[in-house]
Amino acid sequence: MKRVSYLLLSLAYSAACLPCHQGDPSDLIGYGNDNPLGTTTGGEGGEVVKVNNVKDLTAAISDNVPRVILVDGSFNLTSRLKLGSNKSLIGVGGTASFNNSGITIASVSNVIIRNLKVNFVYGNDGITIQNSTRVWIDHNEFASDLDHGPDHYDGQLDIVRASDWITVSWNYFHDHWKSSLVGNSDSLRSVDKDHFHVTYHHNRWENIGTRGPAGRFGHLHV
Repeated sequence: MKRVSYLLLSLAYSAACLPCHQGDPSDLIGYGNDNPLGTTTGGEGGEVVKVNNVKDLTAAISDNVPRVILVDGSFNLTSRLKLGSNKSLIGVGGTASFNNSGITIASVSNVIIRNLKVNFVYGNDGITIQNSTRVWIDHNEFASDLDHGPDHYDGQLDIVRASDWITVSWNYFHDHWKSSLVGNSDSLRSVDKDHFHVTYHHNRWENIGTRGPAGRFGHLHV
């Protein structure tokens, strides 16, 4: 999704890195927790599967059955991952990463993504949240480089098309031109109206060369 306006929230925290998160639901604050649809629980109560290859990963995320997917290792993706509803996608071992391509959360609800590194995603966003509700993006790292100029990569985390009830917490965004966008087009004003309830909590940004004004928010907590 190529866009013009990108959001840089100029908050910096002194910690050298963001620790892995063990998934205590009490840590969820903001709109991902407090909303009329119910707390974001992801795959809670469903089967727990551990994946270490793209084939098994794709199969585990593709339906809407509650499931906790434990991601083990580094994945060099050739196409975007598309999550179904009621999923927790959790990196384990401190090395879980997606490279070259990213994650699409589109027209679904109740998704958690945690403890992943999303790196060097060319031609699209690291994570795109579109027309989706109850999403928790927590304790992830997003990175690329500033060497290729502002149009080589797209956004690190973009929230668009009437998405709602989202918490973005304890993530580390760095070395990128375009970080996080909320809302992407004035032509979609009627679609987006009364949506974009988004909470950003204790995230960290470093070496971001973003340009342009902020996106069009509905209700943004920082």
